[in-house]
Formats: sequence, C-alpha cells, structure tokens
Amino acid sequence: MRALGLFLAALVVIGLASCSFTTAGKFEECKTDFDCGAATACTEGYCLTLPAGCRREEAGGTTRAFEQPARIPLVALLPIKASSGMPDDSETQSANAIKLAISEANDRLNATRGFFGLFVCDTDATIDGGGLELQATWFIENLKVPALIVSSSGPTQKVAQLGARLDAGTLVISPNATSPELTISFTQTGNVWRIPPTDVNQARVVVDLVARDFPDAGVLIDVLHAKGTYGAGFANPLAEQLIARGFRATLRPFDPNDAETQNKAVTDVSNDGPAGTVLIGNTTVMVPIIEKAKTFGNLKRGSGHRWYLTDSMKEQTLLTPSTLLELDLSQGTAPAQGAGTAYPTFRDGFRTRYGTDPESTNYTSHSYDATWLVMLAAQFAEGAATPDRTRVTGAKLGEGLVKLSLSTGPAIPLRADKWAELSDALARGTPTNVEGASGHLDFDLDAGAPSAPYEVWQVRDGGIHVVRTVP
Repeated sequence: MRALGLFLAALVVIGLASCSFTTAGKFEECKTDFDCGAATACTEGYCLTLPAGCRREEAGGTTRAFEQPARIPLVALLPIKASSGMPDDSETQSANAIKLAISEANDRLNATRGFFGLFVCDTDATIDGGGLELQATWFIENLKVPALIVSSSGPTQKVAQLGARLDAGTLVISPNATSPELTISFTQTGNVWRIPPTDVNQARVVVDLVARDFPDAGVLIDVLHAKGTYGAGFANPLAEQLIARGFRATLRPFDPNDAETQNKAVTDVSNDGPAGTVLIGNTTVMVPIIEKAKTFGNLKRGSGHRWYLTDSMKEQTLLTPSTLLELDLSQGTAPAQGAGTAYPTFRDGFRTRYGTDPESTNYTSHSYDATWLVMLAAQFAEGAATPDRTRVTGAKLGEGLVKLSLSTGPAIPLRADKWAELSDALARGTPTNVEGASGHLDFDLDAGAPSAPYEVWQVRDGGIHVVRTVP
C-alpha cells in the first residue's frame, strides 16, 4: 500500500508540474475565440497568442463568428501603417471594405454552415524585423487558414512562395496586386488570384494619356519608378509600349527605402529633360520626390513639364500644400473603382458604416469583391446536402473560384441581398457568373486575374476626381 501511495503522490506531482508548464506557457483552455483575449485565438482547446501586429476583428460589429467553436478563419495582411509611421488611408479603408463584406455574410449565415472570423495583420516592416512572412506562416500552421487576403504585388509574391503556403495549398487573393509576375506564380503554383488586371493593360492607358498630350510623339518620357515587383513590373512594359508608339523612354528606378537613391533619380530625370514623367510608387515616397523635383526649374509645372500618376498614388494624402500646385490638372490611371452593378449598394453601405466615400481611396471596391469571392468559394467547398466546414481548404476554395469563372449566363451582382441566391448556387456546385462592385469578375484561368476597365483620374480643385472609364 505504501508503494501505491508513493506512486499516486508521484502522479499528483507530475500533474501539478504539467499544469505549471501549461500556465507558464500562457496557454488557457478555451472552446471559442471569445474565451480568449483580443490578441489571441482558440485552436485545439488552447488560446494562442497572435503574431505581433495581428488582431481579431469583429467584422463590422458581428461577434457571432468568434463565439462559434468552428468558425472559418480568414486573414487580411495589409500594410496599414506606412513606412512614415502614419496610417495608410487606402489600406485602412480596404480593411473596412473586407469587414463590411464579412459582416454582410455573417448576418445571413447560421452555425450549421459556419460564420467567418476575420483576423487583420499590419505587415509594417518594423514589426519583428519584417512581419509579413512570420504572420502568414503562423496563421497557416496554427489556424489552418484556407485563404489569405494580401495587399500589393511584392507581398503577394512573397506569400505565394512561402513553403508553408505551398505545402498547405492556401489560397492567396489580392485586391490590388497588378504585377505581371504574378501570372507566372498563378501558372506555376496555382491559387494566386487577384481582382485587378495586370499592369500591362494599365500601361496602355498611360500611353494613351501621353499620346493625347504629345500627338506628334518623338518626345522623351521618363519613367520614375520604385524598384521591386510592382514598380519594375509596371515600368518595363510601359517603356516598351511608349517606344512602340514612337516615344523615347528612359527608366529611372529608385529604392523606396533610401532617400539618397530617390534624390539621385530625380536629379537624373532633370538631367534627361523629359517632356513628361510617369511616377510609379506609393504616396509616402512620391510626396518627397515631387518636393525635390520642384527645386529643378525644368521639372516645374510652370515650365511645361507634365506628371503622369498611377494607381498607388490615388490618395488624398498625395495632395499636400507643397505638392498641390505642382500636380494641379495632372492625370492618373487606376483599375476602375465603381465599374460594377454592385457598386452603388456597396458605396451606400460603406458610407453608412464608415462615414467616408470609398472613391476617396484606391482598390476599396476590389477589397470588398475579393472577400465576397472567397466566402462564396467557401460555400462551394462546404457543399449543399451536409455542409462540412472541414472541407474548406485552399484547394477547394480555388475550385470554387473556377466555378465563378466558367459561367456565361447573366451576371448576378455581389450584393448582400443576393447572398442566399449566390451561396445556394455555389453550394450545389453550379457555375455562376458574378459582377462585383469593381466590375466584371471573369477570371482568365491562365492568369488568375480578370480583364477589367480602368479609370482616368485628375487632380483639381484640391482633390482627386475620376474623369472617365476606359474599357
């Protein structure tokens, strides 16, 4: 008996040690995310601390997703805090558009089919020495997320090539990645989708703007662009198309993280003496570049030099007291914001919920559409007869997006009042034609991107105004 007592005492000690270890590791028992703190998630009965920069979102006020033991997790990886340390308004509004879409779906779902739980990560490079890869890998490995919504071409390319992503087959979809390089990623690894068309098409619209201003061609146009997947992917086909139309073109790349190379690039442009310059890069970098250009007489607006602006610059933050006069009447291009029949309803809902106009920033409607497509693809993955959330994998989501690309029937708008019709069709596996707030979403299954219209916008009256839509 004494031996038995010692044995039982040893078991108690081991048990206490186990509890101590669990507590020391900051693990807490949970059934749902709601049992955990705001910066944690419940998985396999334990609360796990989210990566730095990530938070659990309530999807526009809906908490039911995180009160369910088997919610479908979706993750948005967005550079919400720009390199300047100030919030990036476009990314903030993209996050709002994603939340709006998820809350609209959750309001129409029930626990049988499953709610969507949104996690948002700020991918600001100062987090843990570069948070993007760490954040994406954590969610793939710990929460088994079936889909990642990723902002911008370079980050989308990085996430697409992650070993964890390739092993899991996680779907990657971007509301604003436009680099032609991503077509290669789509064909080689699959499941890398984006809502806007590639910059090869946007380059044609830019060249048309230049040709309107200089109908005799022959003049020199400089392309001042950030290095990287987005900048080079846009600048190279643009220069080729300018030359094909009879213009001379010079590429002037710069490092977006190095002010010295930016200043040198501006000086080189001034030495070139172009008739106009196309700017490709984000607003936080382009504002000081334009300020530097003002110090050169031949680059000032008053000398006749013209600036051509591009999609990543369509933000009110571009217009500061030091840039506004220089950019007045300058034109830019971007994938069209409100080209789809679902846009008026989206715009009204967005204004009501967030008190701002989605047209004030770029790619807001594209973020809304990207989220809708992932959620509809999840209905396909779950199936109709006996919905099963365990079937919602990246591979099955990709099959669902194909179903949304095959139909040639009448297009159904991506609107909240159409959720039941669309989700029922996808759950049955029926190919369904949809039109989003950003326009038609007929994906080229050799590229993972649709053919969609562009908009020409202009700086005037202290703001940004859309001039026209280009097919």
